[in-house]
Amino acid sequence: LQNPPNVSRVEWHSDLWDMFAQAQAIYDGTTNFLEAHSFDLASEYEKYGIAPSMFELHDYIKSIDFPRASRNFYYSESALNRMGGMLKGPLRNTLDCSSGCLEELVNENVIFNIGSLPASQQVFLVNVLTSWLFLHKENNKTDKRHFLIIDDAMLLFDANFEKRPDR
Repeated sequence: LQNPPNVSRVEWHSDLWDMFAQAQAIYDGTTNFLEAHSFDLASEYEKYGIAPSMFELHDYIKSIDFPRASRNFYYSESALNRMGGMLKGPLRNTLDCSSGCLEELVNENVIFNIGSLPASQQVFLVNVLTSWLFLHKENNKTDKRHFLIIDDAMLLFDANFEKRPDR
């Protein structure tokens, strides 16, 4: 959940949860719920100079006892369901990073083999990585060149994502 350097947490979390919502096909209410709770948790972690991971956000939401008849209860169920699926799957180790992981990758040559991931997780991971890199380059002075080569890009950048009736 770490925002790129010189990019506000508000901007990054808004983008991050929008990408999550698109990949996981969740509605605005759950997206807003995730954004608000991730921002609250990140504010607490900021005191220590780190950012929470998605695991910590999952545990944080799970620890809150929402009244069963409230909207937040249903949003939390939806959020925990979608995050839980990601955190227990092949992305588990990739998402277990509290701070600095992406910033370290900016200076490396990296190849991700994401063929074993479900399509929704492929969409999420590629969108997060490319968005993070774009925001990093846009907001930080660098002479480095970055090349992104994406096989099966039509799967990941499917125009049907833009044609959902709820969007």
